[in-house]
Amino acid sequence: FGGVDLTGVDQLKFDGNGTIFLDNIYFSSSTATPPATEPTTAAPAPTEAAADVMSIFSNVYGNAAGIDTNPNWGQGTVSTVVTIAGDETLKYAGLNYQGTLYSALDVSGMDTFHFDYWTADSTGFNAFVIKAGGPEAAYPVTPVIGSWQSVEVPLTAFGGVDLTGVDQLKFDGNGTIFLDNIYFSNSGVTPPPPAPAGELAVNGDLETGDLSGWALYNNLPTITTDSASGTYAANLVAGEAQLSVLKQERIASGTVVTGQTLNISFKMKGTAGAGGVMNPKLVLEDDVNGATGIVLETIAVPTAGYTTYTYSQAVSGAVANGISLEFAAACGAVAGCNINVFIDDVTITIQ
Repeated sequence: FGGVDLTGVDQLKFDGNGTIFLDNIYFSSSTATPPATEPTTAAPAPTEAAADVMSIFSNVYGNAAGIDTNPNWGQGTVSTVVTIAGDETLKYAGLNYQGTLYSALDVSGMDTFHFDYWTADSTGFNAFVIKAGGPEAAYPVTPVIGSWQSVEVPLTAFGGVDLTGVDQLKFDGNGTIFLDNIYFSNSGVTPPPPAPAGELAVNGDLETGDLSGWALYNNLPTITTDSASGTYAANLVAGEAQLSVLKQERIASGTVVTGQTLNISFKMKGTAGAGGVMNPKLVLEDDVNGATGIVLETIAVPTAGYTTYTYSQAVSGAVANGISLEFAAACGAVAGCNINVFIDDVTITIQ
């Protein structure tokens, strides 16, 4: 409670929405050690041979030319380079999104994008490898709190990105994250298995136990065991003036073409009130003509138990960069607005 004069407090206040029950409200002097808000040790030193690495940010390797760790993209994130246990580390405080620029690299001969992260409070963030002006694909991370974690992302996860000239990175999400050892490498990481024959959705049944293959935006969706079948499903929650988005992003480039028909199916249950809606949307992705969004349905009353929704949609626009299937749980600026939905068993096939 920064700025509050604690020598004479005489009020409490709670604001928000919904109905809450409160008890045991008191001040105390606790001897418990508060959780750490930043790392006290450096990120683990990578062991890949320098000849197998193209580095963006690391004290271990020589980094790419033209590095700008804080370009002015209008972001709210406060980006700084801090020293932790003698090691330079990127700190993204109050992350909404943050970019890094560097001289173009041909990483098409590499197989992996690596980074180490530490966070005390992020509930989720996405990593992007970008060639300026080209398509973007997000790799979602559900963070482990309070310790350094190494992430090895197969470059196949960034579908549609021209890897012969990447020159930007981007992270978006929430909380404060620390990053180090950001590089491309030939690590021998096995790429995720392809979608089943005839199936375009990647991890559509969520049975990897995480949200790999999905892009997450805004109020980030989470994985849950409240599933329609198998073990796992995705959970999207939004309150007043919020949006939670789960997306199969820019998939099936070169497979889906104009004139085909897509069969789309998923299972959903949940609750919504005071204007909360779910909008499943097919997006035809094309850099020349722009993305064309097709709202498949506006679902204002999700069912209490899982219901199967199916659609047959003709592809009537350009799809040079494939398609996206977006689930957007949306709430307007309406007092008490809420939506809480579960998505499972997503399939996309060509008729």
